[in-house]
Parts: sequence; structure tokens; C-alpha cells
Amino acid sequence: YEMAEKYLNYFSDYDPMKKVKQGQLYMKQGKKEEAFEMLEKAVFSEYTTLNLAFGIMITKALEEKDHGYARFLAEKMCTLASGFDMGKYNECATMFNVVVAEQNVEDTFKVIKQLLENVDTICDFQKSRLYKHIKFQDVENPYAEEIKKELIAGFQNEEDFAYMKGYKPWKKLLAKY
Repeated sequence: YEMAEKYLNYFSDYDPMKKVKQGQLYMKQGKKEEAFEMLEKAVFSEYTTLNLAFGIMITKALEEKDHGYARFLAEKMCTLASGFDMGKYNECATMFNVVVAEQNVEDTFKVIKQLLENVDTICDFQKSRLYKHIKFQDVENPYAEEIKKELIAGFQNEEDFAYMKGYKPWKKLLAKY
């Protein structure tokens, strides 16, 4: 086991396989809790990496006006957020840039309504059984109301959301908040 520990030093701290191998070593040593924590950290880290990669691809697709591909990628990203227990807000947020770029009135309304209704789920991953061995700093999101206010202020930008003007449910939604 000592030799295996030494070999782990050859892995970069940024290499997810280091966490996987460390978790595997902990399992062999009977350190079950440490093993699960390390493996869960590897899973969480991979979600972050995949989320970033999808985000970059969506941005490029939108720059190239390939809305169909951007929507396809955003749907995959939504599935990813769901599968990795990232909370409803993170599932909904994946489609935001796509519906705005498409200037799709009904879908923009639906996505923004979901975002506003689910701001409090931003940190739900901290409560997930998938990450039950990871000790997160804070279980509650103290910034939910602040985030909601910032979102509403952004959604009221008449230049960015000019295409929503005249859509009555939109006016009602913004007035509600």
C-alpha cells in the first residue's frame, strides 16, 4: 500500500484518475468512508468538466447560428445535470442561452419561469445521495433571493428581451417578482 501511495504522487492533482486510484486504494485498505468520498469527488469533478465542455460547444454553436445543434447539446447538458443530481435550476439553466438566441418567446418564458421558481435548488447537489460522503461547506444557499433579484433585473433588460415585448404571460411573470 505504501508503494501504491508513492505512485499516486506521479499523477497530477488535476487528473481525475488520481482520485479514482486513491479511492480504489482506500477501498483495498478498508477505508470505506474515505474511498467513497474520494470517488464521489471524482464524479463531481467530472460533471464540472463535462458541463464546461458542453457550455463551450453550445456557445460556439450559437455563434455560428446553429441553433439546432446548440439545442441538442443543451438537452444533453440538461440530462447530465439531472443524472448528476445537480438540482432543477441547473437542469433548466442549460437551455437559457439557446432560447434567447432563438428568440423563442414561449420557450424563453418557460425557461425563465423555471429558473425563477427553482433558484433555491442551485445547491441541491449538496443534499444528493450521490455525494453523501463529501463534506460541503454550506448546505443551504443563502444567496437564493439575491440571485433571484439579479435574474429579474437582467430579464427586464428591454434590449436583450425586446422580442418578449407584448407577451402577456411575460409581463405577469416579471410583475410577480
